[in-house]
Amino acid sequence: FQGNKICLGLPESTERKTAFEQDNKFGFEYFPGLRHQIGWIGCGLSYKFIMKKAMEQKLPQLAVCEDDVLFPDNFQERFLNISKYLQEHQEEWHLFSGLLADLSDVKIKGIVNYNDEKLVYINKMVSMVFNVYNQSFYQYFLEWDEKDKYNKVITIDRFLERQKNLKIVTTSPFLVGHKEELCSILWGFKNTSYNDKIQKSNDLLRDKTNEYITQDRKSVV
Repeated sequence: FQGNKICLGLPESTERKTAFEQDNKFGFEYFPGLRHQIGWIGCGLSYKFIMKKAMEQKLPQLAVCEDDVLFPDNFQERFLNISKYLQEHQEEWHLFSGLLADLSDVKIKGIVNYNDEKLVYINKMVSMVFNVYNQSFYQYFLEWDEKDKYNKVITIDRFLERQKNLKIVTTSPFLVGHKEELCSILWGFKNTSYNDKIQKSNDLLRDKTNEYITQDRKSVV
């Protein structure tokens, strides 16, 4: 990799690739994903390969988005601010998530106000649309086994969701969005199928964050 910002996609999915290239004003390097007859396995293998390369190149952190990410107008300003925080607190997080698709039982672990950005520490994550991975987290990807006979379907994000004692950072509201007009490469349906879950996750995170603050707890990370 030439830098520490990667976009994962499939070139044959021309609509998604074209849409991403039109919006990529932020220097993300396009990485063509690995192929497999079963889409979610190819996706997991792609992430596994990316993290192996990040380890080989000794990258302190790596931002990886997928080609259906939606960059809001204020993305650059917020991302630079968040990246500064992550660099200054390298030992205090494993993963930053820019969008969360399922927060049904999330727990708030701490809140930090940093240059007008509300950073929320939580216990779990589900979504690969946009994440920043700390070098301390790369190894988790290598433990994902596409040949696991005891789990018929364990996508890479659901595998990561199962990991314990993770320090996950996100923001309220989320940093990025999801292009609903595009189709899912893995499952073949429109991204609109995710809209309700993402909105509910955003609302739940907001409500739990406000509840945490009003309970007068210390924002200890």
